[in-house]
Formats: sequence, structure tokens, C-alpha cells
Amino acid sequence: GESGEGYGAKLRKWLMSGVSYMVPFVAAGGLLIALGFAIGGYEINKAPSVMDHFAWTQADSWAALLFQIGGVAFAFLVPVLAGYIAYGMADRPGLVPGFVGGSIALTINAGFLGGLAAGLISGAVVLAIQRVPIPKALRGIMPVVVIPLVSAAVVGFLMFVVIGKPIASAQSGMTDWLNGLSGANAVLLGAL
Repeated sequence: GESGEGYGAKLRKWLMSGVSYMVPFVAAGGLLIALGFAIGGYEINKAPSVMDHFAWTQADSWAALLFQIGGVAFAFLVPVLAGYIAYGMADRPGLVPGFVGGSIALTINAGFLGGLAAGLISGAVVLAIQRVPIPKALRGIMPVVVIPLVSAAVVGFLMFVVIGKPIASAQSGMTDWLNGLSGANAVLLGAL
């Protein structure tokens, strides 16, 4: 963020950086999935992989193709969110640990919350590494080798071993709570 900005303003900029890069994936993936449902019906999500079965003349094959491409686009949401939050904090050196942390968040079922945490942690780790005094001879390889290597290892360790499981539990609890809202709670769900 700009110098003189408060931490809240900087945090908002970092988060909005991740969200703004994530939105095209949401739009493309969501529209492709919707087209798949519109053409193939609500059971198109049970269609076999188009790698195994695709008939050029069948509408269901095209619907399955659109649905599966949309699913792949959606799979990028959390890594892109995490990667570009880290990018907003630490510029290009933040991309590798951010994407790695976001992918780990998906692997351990930490979801969107895990992606937010991974992005913020990645940016913080890179900023911390950049503050370490480095000999002039090593400065050239720092952004290409050292920072991605060290930051991805640190973020991976933190996500897999330290904070990933609690975040995954929180994500699961939140999802279960939202799925459990029905009847009178539907108004609360709608407001949420």
C-alpha cells in the first residue's frame, strides 16, 4: 500500500488484489457450468470424463464438455486468490508461495479461508525474506531461486503442518452450518 496508509487499508488492497484476479475465473467457470446445466440438464455433473467419452453429434457431450471446463476454471479460484493476495503484498516474488499455499489449501480442504490465510502468510514470508541483508553476489538469484524456494517451503510447512488443519476445520464447520440452515433460517441464509 501507499506509505502512511493504515494496516486496514493495506489489508483491503491486498485482499482486493486477490479477488480482482479471481473474478474472471469465477465468471468464466460459473457461466460454463451454467451452460452445461442448461444444455445437458441437472445430471450433467455425473457425466463421464469427455476424455473417455465425447460424441461430436450429441448435445450431452457438449454439455459435459462445458461443465468440465467450468469445473477446471473453478479449481483455480483458491490458488489464484492466494497467489494474487501475496502478489499485492510482495509483488512478483509472492506469486510462487501464494499459488503453492492456495493449492495446498485445496488439497487439505481448507477452501476459501485457507486461500485467504495462505495468501497473507505468503506475502508476509516473502516480505520477511526480503528484509534479510544479502551479499551483493547473491542478489541476482534471490527473486528467481532463493525467495521462491524458501518461501514455498515455509508456506507449505505452515499450511500442511501448523495452520492448515484448524482452518480446514473452520471451513468445514462454516460449510456445515450454512448447509444446515433451513426453514426460518432461510432468511438468515439469504441475508448471508
